[in-house]
Order: sequence, then structure tokens, then C-alpha cells
Amino acid sequence: MRRLSRDQGTGDFGDSTGTWRKSARSWANSDCVEIGQPADGVVAVRDSMSPRGPVLEFDGGKWNAFLADVRVGRFSL
Repeated sequence: MRRLSRDQGTGDFGDSTGTWRKSARSWANSDCVEIGQPADGVVAVRDSMSPRGPVLEFDGGKWNAFLADVRVGRFSL
């Protein structure tokens, strides 16, 4: 995982992600995370309420492992 600071991350990857997306279950004014995928295979995550803020980047393998853990309920309260 790599964290980009406000100075390093543009919040839009210089238009290399295409578009950011968030869950269809989120409300327009709710605090959510958004996911973007630049062409280099990295998965990027940002706070939807702070689109110019820091961005976390994950390589594809680590992102897939995280999703697998979510699907089996590993992070459930």
C-alpha cells in the first residue's frame, strides 16, 4: 500500500483513472470511499468528501485479498 499526500496525489490521478466510483448503496451526501483504477493496475481509494485529499494505492493482489476477506465477513462487527 502506498499513501499519497495532498501534494503528491492530485485526487484525479491526472485523469489516468478514468472515473472514480463508489457503492451504489451510498447516498449522494454520505461519507463514503471511492475507488479508482489507473492504467498501471493499481487500485486507488479516497474519501468521497475530500476528493483532493490523500489517496491510498494498493497493488491488485493485495486489493483482491482484501475483497476476499470482506466477502467472508472477516471485518464484520
